[in-house]
Amino acid sequence: MQNTNKSKGMHGSRMKVILPIIMCFVILCYLVGCESKNLTQEVPLKQVHTPSPEHDTKLVETVEPDHVRSIENETTRSAEPRISPSSKATMQKLIVIDAGHQAKGNSEQEPIGPGAKKTKKKVSGGTRGTTTGMYEYKLNLIVALKLQGRLQDAGYRVIMTRTSNEVNISNAQRAKMANDAGADAMIRIHANGSENQSVCGVETISNTIDNPYNGDIYPECHLLSECLLTGIVDATGAQDKGIWETDTMTGINWSKVPTTIVEMGYMTNKEEETLLTSDDYQNKIVEGIVAGLNQYFKIN
Repeated sequence: MQNTNKSKGMHGSRMKVILPIIMCFVILCYLVGCESKNLTQEVPLKQVHTPSPEHDTKLVETVEPDHVRSIENETTRSAEPRISPSSKATMQKLIVIDAGHQAKGNSEQEPIGPGAKKTKKKVSGGTRGTTTGMYEYKLNLIVALKLQGRLQDAGYRVIMTRTSNEVNISNAQRAKMANDAGADAMIRIHANGSENQSVCGVETISNTIDNPYNGDIYPECHLLSECLLTGIVDATGAQDKGIWETDTMTGINWSKVPTTIVEMGYMTNKEEETLLTSDDYQNKIVEGIVAGLNQYFKIN
């Protein structure tokens, strides 16, 4: 009986030791289980901050269209040709350039105007430089070809009556080329000559208001002559010889479109001939003509 009580006492003592250990183990397992649960919930919590489809839609509506429009506008601007203001004003204007004279003149006669009884040579060889010996027809073509390129760069359409010196085209035929093309203007490139070698300067030639063949286009011809003369004088500093109005020029009388003759200078004047045969001075003449033509179309 005494041994039995002793065993019960020992068993009670063991339980007192084991029970706290079990309790601690249970508590530890509980804590570990909770921590594990919290850890598994962290990923969904982070996903909550991912923008919802509705939020994405709002971003597209408020930001992306502006960005897209910016790109589209930039692409459109890049695709559009860049046109200067002067080009916009001159686009589609058709200019006929006539390099005066030719290598071999044609002394056959033609009426100086439609229905005229008076006649003149169809075309002559022109004058010649007294110092360099350059023929006018060669100088005229050099400048005319430069003018062609410069006008095309400025947005004009250009027709040349000739691009070679070895041609046979009368003055009336040259005017008809401009008429048939429906040109907006015809510019006839020439150089002057005089027995008085001191004479120099630039002049332009127009019909008169009483011209029996095309007096109706006198205002346009005169304005064209004035604008080109001013442009060349401003560009070169040459002496202004004014506008010569006459009804004796076959190439003008046959014209149905605004026409002027540009006399660039005197090949019989030593100083002016030297200038006329220089590349730099020719370029100045061309720039002056372009500036004058631009001004003409602004006014007319």
